[in-house]
This record gives sequence, structure tokens and C-alpha cells, in this order.
Amino acid sequence: MITATEAFWYISTLGVSLPGLVFYRWPGKWNDIDNLVAFGKLRPSVAKQWQRFIEVPKSSFLIFYCIASICSTIAVFTILPALLGWTDKAPAFVQKTVAILSDSSAPNAVDSTIALIALFLFTIHSYRRLYETIFVSVFSSGKVNVLHFVLGCAFYFFAVLSMVTDMPCVRAGDRCPPFEARRTTIAENSAIIVFLIAMFYQHQTFKILANLRMDRAGNVISKAHIIPKGGLFKFLTSPHYSCEILLYFCLWMLFGFSYFTGLMFVFVLSNQLLAALATHRWYKEKFREKYPRSRKVIIPFLF
Repeated sequence: MITATEAFWYISTLGVSLPGLVFYRWPGKWNDIDNLVAFGKLRPSVAKQWQRFIEVPKSSFLIFYCIASICSTIAVFTILPALLGWTDKAPAFVQKTVAILSDSSAPNAVDSTIALIALFLFTIHSYRRLYETIFVSVFSSGKVNVLHFVLGCAFYFFAVLSMVTDMPCVRAGDRCPPFEARRTTIAENSAIIVFLIAMFYQHQTFKILANLRMDRAGNVISKAHIIPKGGLFKFLTSPHYSCEILLYFCLWMLFGFSYFTGLMFVFVLSNQLLAALATHRWYKEKFREKYPRSRKVIIPFLF
């Protein structure tokens, strides 16, 4: 029987991918689809009156990262004692949540060492994005459909749940073995290093985008769209999307390409790839010959 977590990832991936493909292939043809999947500069059409009542500002993305930070912090402080061997199992509410919403019978994908590393990496990423949303990003006056907003909120809950499901000590009846730190493998070290590099460049990208709208004193002087330069913008139209895909691929790799984190990665890949394609097209159409031809969509020099 399919679990709630699996259902969320299947429905969300299809719910984003199919309308996203329609929007990318036929922009402006179906107003309802446009306003469901696109927001900000990507909208080719004006929202209808009733659609404006179910929209929220782009600045509400702050809620996404509040949820991500809260969920990941709860996971750290509730599961950490069990992973370190201070207690013999995770708290009852964690085990019940996994049993109700996720798969309580599949074998653990990782040991305590990798579970700790993955949890800390995701938590750092969540707080970094929260910081950027509050102190770095300069949002336009664009709106986003409330369904997109709800999906974003649910995403971070199920992202944490998917990772927790693959960890030791979280299933009903599980007993944690004594914690034994071990050396990470070359593959695990590679995933950790690439994750940290992707975080750095994603942060750099958001700073570049914010600086386009501020003067040297840090005051917002414009919310117009300008061709960004510097950093990974030398090679890509949307480096932050490429970095996001890399971040979640590294988490999937750390979890040994497990099933639940795989579902999470496929959703992120489809969502970010479609957004990158639409953004690349928008910049080329808006700036035409002024836009650098060498910039790629998602992979430098290739695509």
C-alpha cells in the first residue's frame, strides 16, 4: 500500500511537471495554468480577479524556510540523543509519525554517522535560506498562487520526514545500536564537499541578485529586472536552481540513493529544471541580442 509520503511526492511531482511542461511549451495559452505554476516575471498573462484573491506575496517564501528550520531543528534535537546512543530509541511521537505517514518496514538506508551529517547539513541549509530571505533577498511586488505556497510549505515537512524515515531508531520497536563514529567514504566525502560548495555559490548568487536592486549603502533603489553578472552567472542563467539540484542530489547520495530521498530529489529536479528553462527563455526574449549567448540553462557549457 502506498504511504502518505510516497503519495505526496508522486502527486507533487506530477502536479508540478505536467502543468509546468504545458506552461513552458505554450506560454500564455491557458491563463489558469500560467497563474498556477508561474509567478513574478515569468507570468505571461494577468491574473483574473478571482485568482488575485488566492495569491500571496513572494516575500511569503519566508514561511517556507521557517518551516524547514523548525522541522530540521526538531529532528536534530529529538533524534540526536538516539543516534548518539544516549537513549535506546527515538521519541514515541517520531516513531508514530514515521509509522503513520511513511514506510515503517523498509530497512535503514544509513547508519548513525551519515544520519547525523545529513541532518546537520540540511539544517544549516535551512537556516541559511531563512537568513537570506530576511536579510539578503530583495523581493519584487510579484505574487504567487496560494497552491504553490502550500506546496512549498508541505515540501519542507516531507523533505525532513523522508530523510528521517531512512535513519536508524525511528521505526516502532527499533532499538539504537551503540554509537560508533566511523570514517566516511570517498563518495560520502565528495557529497559533503559538493554540498558545501553548492551552498556557497547559491548564497553568492542570491547576493548578486539582491545587489542589482540596491545602492552601495544597501538601500533598495529599484525592483526592475537587470541582467545579472559575476559569479556563476558567467555560465548560467539561474545558478541558484543548479545549486539547489546539486544540494538535494548530494543528500540523496549521502543516503545511498535510497527510495524516499530519491523521491524528494526527483521532485526538486523536475521543479528546478522547469523553472530554469522558463527563466532562460524569459531573459532571452526580454533582452534579446543583449543577453549573453554563452549562458546555459542548468549545466555550464553543456545545457
